[in-house]
Amino acid sequence: PEMDLPAGQDGQAPQLSLSHRLRLEEDRKVVAMMFCDEDNSRNVAVASSPIVPGSRGEHYVRVFSCDASSAPSGSTGEAPWPVVDWQPEKGSVATLEGHSAQIVKLACNRLYLLSADAAGECSVWQKSSWQRNKPFQRRSVVHCHAGGISDLTADRIFAYTAGREENRIGVWLLPDMSQVLSIPVDLSDDLLSGLTPPPVTPGPPAAPPPYQPGSAASLSMSPPYPAAAVGGAGLAPPLPVAPAATGLPIVPASRLA
Repeated sequence: PEMDLPAGQDGQAPQLSLSHRLRLEEDRKVVAMMFCDEDNSRNVAVASSPIVPGSRGEHYVRVFSCDASSAPSGSTGEAPWPVVDWQPEKGSVATLEGHSAQIVKLACNRLYLLSADAAGECSVWQKSSWQRNKPFQRRSVVHCHAGGISDLTADRIFAYTAGREENRIGVWLLPDMSQVLSIPVDLSDDLLSGLTPPPVTPGPPAAPPPYQPGSAASLSMSPPYPAAAVGGAGLAPPLPVAPAATGLPIVPASRLA
């Protein structure tokens, strides 16, 4: 979570000092980590997986204590306190195993730690099991989304998951992870990518059609005539059309002779 650090001298940010360090085996990588409690930093959960996808190796979470008093005798002496070197195999408080795919997200509340993997599976772990020095207990495991989980969070009562390929958000009751709500999400590609179509720039007005004697367009033109119609070689402006007479008697041609 974000936090505001107290300002140091002259308004500068305080200098951060290294207190704990973890070096994994050469063939493993850290894929997720977070503090196990929302209100303190006593324990940190570190998820790791093999570097090469598909290679042999387990996907697991190890919990390490951040208590400075737990520093081993061989810790280096960097001011202002000794740096604790966590040992991957022996220095962890607990190891959470059982995931068949790379862990992608961790979440926690006051009682539970949750881990979600790329195969769509989510596990709920009882935190009090390691705090009381008891064997760690997985309370539940459920397959939440086909195609993997893209995000995970939790509050005091529920866990919330988002599918990576499924356009769906799941709401699950803790700790048994029984589903209470499924929310379909249908978003446009532009909104998902954060892009919007470029604005349409209006172009110049279209030129009038060329003058053609006898056409409907030429008969309907009235002064002033378009330059294209008047200035063309061999073209003349159309004759004005006399308005039709109304209310006059029609005289036969024989009587006009």
